[in-house]
Amino acid sequence: MQYFFILGRQPRLSADEIKIKISKIDSKSTLLKETEQFLIYQINKDMEPEKLNKLLAGTVKIGKIIKSTDNFDPKEIKALLPENKEKVIFGLSAYGHNYNINKIGLNIKKELKNQGQKARFVSAKAYPLSSVVVQKNILNKNGTELVSLKTAEQIFWGKTLSVQPFALFSKLDFGRPARDDYSGMLPPKLAQIMLNLSKAKPTDKILDPFCGSGTIIQQAYFLGFNQIIGSDTNPKAIKSCQQNLKWLADEFNLNIKPKILNLSAQNLSEKMENSSINIIVSEPDLGPPLKGRETSGQLKEIAERLESLYKKCFDSFNQILAQNGTIVFVFPEFKTKKGSIKLDLEKILKNNFELKKTWLYTRKDQHLARRICLIEKTP
Repeated sequence: MQYFFILGRQPRLSADEIKIKISKIDSKSTLLKETEQFLIYQINKDMEPEKLNKLLAGTVKIGKIIKSTDNFDPKEIKALLPENKEKVIFGLSAYGHNYNINKIGLNIKKELKNQGQKARFVSAKAYPLSSVVVQKNILNKNGTELVSLKTAEQIFWGKTLSVQPFALFSKLDFGRPARDDYSGMLPPKLAQIMLNLSKAKPTDKILDPFCGSGTIIQQAYFLGFNQIIGSDTNPKAIKSCQQNLKWLADEFNLNIKPKILNLSAQNLSEKMENSSINIIVSEPDLGPPLKGRETSGQLKEIAERLESLYKKCFDSFNQILAQNGTIVFVFPEFKTKKGSIKLDLEKILKNNFELKKTWLYTRKDQHLARRICLIEKTP
């Protein structure tokens, strides 16, 4: 069967996360189409869209492809809607083109009513329809969202099967008892994406050496991993992490036995055996909060301090990380009016690690961008 995946705000991250997960579900799956907004896959094994959407933190919608065409004919939309003796509830979204979806939907609703069929067209101020609108106003009411996906060659029509569980991710973020905006700013969705990018296996031992209030550790447990270690030098952060993990265990009925160390990332080998860790996923100290008024000189000083810190950390990682072990690590990039100030990764990684891939995670209103790096320990 052919499925579509609507990508989130960081499409490169979302796409690579999907590719990793789909390869685990069906190693013989085929990526048919890829754009900046969606992927279309041929997947031959059974797939549970709602379950998969809980695991894919960067995917907005998952659905099945109904048909393909080489032109856009609004009349075809109505034929795709399922019959409903009581009331037809439907919404429309378009990706890859800017057709007047609202006008088309209203015309379909009018035609259905002229045929004696009760109908409700779910519209919104902005298109495509959001996950919240689709879930609350369509899927929860046994309705249908039809999605038009345009590539350079053709147009695909699909039906949405599942949307991102926004209430769940909100709870995992704002429901935590010890949410610290200062030391725990990493969003749970991004933490989960980073874990997925690491390609960690259930038997792997995972470490977050800058655990803070425990977002990465929390999402690792949520994904089903159980060999997880966290470390931090801030007693308040460690206490917050422990509180949040207890909350997670109670709320989601999980068996959690956290191992949280009061230990610097530079001194991990003092309490950890050599080559004992398979995966490191972490967002480290990214420097002081920025106000946007810092000079280039000030930002360069921060970057140099962090370079020195990270180099010592990676020297420590080299001892405790198993051969061919993987690191997913966030490096800061400081925005300036003339561009950005980046860290010298070659100085930090030296000859012990290989940089495999990077992704930039940023928003326009932020003074700091996250450069997420996939790194492997070299033989």
